[in-house]
Amino acid sequence: MTGFGADVDCTCEHVELVALDEAYPDLAPSVMKIDVEGAELRLLQGSQQTITKHKPILMLELNAATALAAGFTVDQIVSWLESHGYFLFEIGFGGRLVPFVLSRYEESVQRDSGATQNLLCITAGDDRRTVLGV
Repeated sequence: MTGFGADVDCTCEHVELVALDEAYPDLAPSVMKIDVEGAELRLLQGSQQTITKHKPILMLELNAATALAAGFTVDQIVSWLESHGYFLFEIGFGGRLVPFVLSRYEESVQRDSGATQNLLCITAGDDRRTVLGV
């Protein structure tokens, strides 16, 4: 396996990927914490019916390098979220929420190719926006 160094003993195992909508058609989440190391767009696409119907708050991490390794770009992930009615907020220091600006993230990636950004994504009509102050 690459990326772990020569001194790490590990094996690879192939697992079947199943769309969330297919595996759990009756799932009704209010929040989804997504941590899939670059495969965010694939997960979003595979849970599109659930997300469209229930509009959960989404928490995820953007990382241009891992997204690219999975065959996607951060721009594609952001576009998908926005096209499904989500507003994106950076989760900053102390949990402070700041509107996410793609160009600002892209600038940070130019300085550090491993730059990540934690996001909270919420739809316009979600009453929880008031509680979150966004």
